[in-house]
Amino acid sequence: MSPDQMTFPVQSYRLIPLECARAEELADYQQRNRERFRPFSPARTDIFYTTSYWKSVRRRSARERRQETALRWVLVDEQQVIAQISMDQIVRGAFQSAVLGYALDGSFEGQGLMTQSLQSVIDFSFRTLNLHRLSANHIPENERSARVLARLGFEREGLAKSYLRLNGVWCDHVLNSLLNPRHR
Repeated sequence: MSPDQMTFPVQSYRLIPLECARAEELADYQQRNRERFRPFSPARTDIFYTTSYWKSVRRRSARERRQETALRWVLVDEQQVIAQISMDQIVRGAFQSAVLGYALDGSFEGQGLMTQSLQSVIDFSFRTLNLHRLSANHIPENERSARVLARLGFEREGLAKSYLRLNGVWCDHVLNSLLNPRHR
């Protein structure tokens, strides 16, 4: 699939494949949000915040897109990245599923941007990729994320104890899923 097939308008912004963004803008987004994302992210070294690191992520993202094993987007305006969405662990065969991850620059919260961006990705995954199921998980304390997923129709499936190591600590996660009503 081409990057053009993965580009969507969201309000006055564009949701584009990650590899189409400049590495400098990707590094800047992570640097601006370093403290904000810390509680929700694995422990990061300083390398993670460099342009050279994000150049390698762009290459990996393009390769994963061609292989359809993972898809990554960023929400951009004319000057900066303001959000990131990933669709990882794309599994075909009898499973037909993927796992969503997402993060939004704190200064853009409360505008509906993440809800609309995720809706575009969900529509793409169900209509174009014909996936049957999407999963999205969050720590119990992240009520904003829980509300976004509920607005999008995700259903809570349960709580996974010590599910993911974030910022050096094993954290419980609320498991959520959304099924494709048109899957064939």
